[in-house]
Amino acid sequence: MPRNAIKLERLPLPPELNDTPISHCCEAWNRRFQTAVAEGRGVVSCSVRANEAYRLAMPPLTSPENIRDFISCVTHGLLFGTIIDAMAKRLLYAAQVASAAYKSVPGAAQTRGRKTAVAATDSTSGDSTMPSAG
Repeated sequence: MPRNAIKLERLPLPPELNDTPISHCCEAWNRRFQTAVAEGRGVVSCSVRANEAYRLAMPPLTSPENIRDFISCVTHGLLFGTIIDAMAKRLLYAAQVASAAYKSVPGAAQTRGRKTAVAATDSTSGDSTMPSAG
């Protein structure tokens, strides 16, 4: 490890980010890092596992709100080194594609879905349908 490298055992999180998707990702990182330390893994191995947990905790790209939260998590991850530049480019591109796809769905602006896709209900028949992913 370079002499000037910062050793993180917990991701810093300002109080104003409590109870946000960013805090959810940071908590996942912290839990996985501590678990890997308890398993006796090396610093690099602990970080790799924690970084993966951070990415897996990011919100799904299922609504405009989730897309914004996803971008916030990627940005925060970049700042603290949990997401490398090459990965961030791919993740941000995925968010861009999801945003464009979401905007192309008629009536999509009226549906709201946080964390999961929201079923749209046909008002005349009461049938519930899910928008197709492709």
